[in-house]
This record gives sequence, structure tokens and C-alpha cells, in this order.
Amino acid sequence: MRQPKIIAPPERHKIGYARVSTTEQSLDMQIAALKRYGVDELHVEKVSTRKSRREKLEHAISEIREGDIFVVWRLDRIGRSVDDLLALVGRITAAGADLVSLTETIDMTTPGGKMMFHMFCAFAQFERDIISERTSTGMKEWIAKGGKPGRKPVLDDTKSQTVIDMLNAGETKAATARAVKCSVTTINNYFEYAGRPKAWRKRKAK
Repeated sequence: MRQPKIIAPPERHKIGYARVSTTEQSLDMQIAALKRYGVDELHVEKVSTRKSRREKLEHAISEIREGDIFVVWRLDRIGRSVDDLLALVGRITAAGADLVSLTETIDMTTPGGKMMFHMFCAFAQFERDIISERTSTGMKEWIAKGGKPGRKPVLDDTKSQTVIDMLNAGETKAATARAVKCSVTTINNYFEYAGRPKAWRKRKAK
């Protein structure tokens, strides 16, 4: 099924914003969609959403005047999370513009579009909460069955004892690392030559 096309009001100034992360290749698809909509000015950015400041986005928002339309290809181009998206859309509307997102067919120039945006955010938050709840429940069940939270150790008890036995028998760290399929760095991080009499042993946790 084809997506319904959002018709741009010809009398209103339209600001477009496009972004790809540093690992993505091209802005072409976003730019083409924004131009088809009829943006009057276009701001493009190649930056990861993990960066706290997106300079082109900030500049685009600063250009907003009362009655403008702020257009994106997809909502995740401006929001890292539901909270981040709501905050940004709040700034856009406070500056006097309405948001349009082409992929989700959200047109906040209309009352129905405003409602659809908030429903979209509510469903996204609900989905995130469900995933979080399932993860928490699964973790509790795993711990109840004897599992330990945290990262799985690089070397289990059997391999750790093999490391100690080989090193105390005079084997080199490199040979020992190959035998237990780990790096020499791992051996240096987890084992030490100490004690009385001195011998190889596991480092005590700090």
C-alpha cells in the first residue's frame, strides 16, 4: 500500500533537515524526499546521534519564524529517544513552526497530525517500557536459577586453573594464552606472580 502524500501548504515557508550518521553513506534519499515536498531551505548534517550537539539542527531551529513548517524525512533524524524527540518538537512548536515527518506521514499543521504524533510517541514509549519490563523479569528469573549478573568472565574456573598450572610449570604467557584461547593482556589483567612462596595466582578483585 502506498503512503498517503502530505500536501505542502504553498504559502508557508518550509525548512528541511536531513541527517545521516558518520557510518551511513548518503543523504540523497532524504534530500530527494524533502525537495519533492517543496522545502524552501535545506539543512544537512552528517553526525552521530550520540553527539550531544548537532550544529546544523540547532541552526535550522534558530532559523524558524512564526508560521514556518519544519520538515524531516523521518522522526529519528531529530530524536535520539522519545524524550529527546518530545523536547525538540517542543522547541520547534514554541518557535512558531509545525512539524512534518514524511515517512510516518505525520503532519502537525493539522489537529489530526498533532494527535497522531503524540500517539506515535506514546506507543514508542509503551514498547520501550514493555521491553524493559521483560528484560528485568528475565534477569530476575536468571538470577533465581543461579545466574550471575554482569559480563560473562573471559576465563571460567577450569581455564583459570589451567593458566595457573601452565605458568607455574614454566610455560610462557604466550603459549598459555594460546592454550586457553585468550590474549596475553587477559593473563596480565587477571593473574599475578605473588605470595609466599611466590607463584602464579588469580588477582584479587578490587
